[in-house]
Amino acid sequence: MDLYFESPQVFMAMLALLSVSAACLFTLYLRDERRSRRTTVPSPGRAFVRLSEYRREAERRDRPAA
Repeated sequence: MDLYFESPQVFMAMLALLSVSAACLFTLYLRDERRSRRTTVPSPGRAFVRLSEYRREAERRDRPAA
């Protein structure tokens, strides 16, 4: 099979994008693997705060003293 590319820059750009996306997917996979191993150790504090809770706390802090 004989392949000929009109513009090798397009081919190289596509190859670069594929390698970056593969690296991102691999990083996400490794992050999930590390998370699943740490399930026995409790995490310090909450990792996720709802926006409504954050707003309530901010309003509480911003109120002037009575």
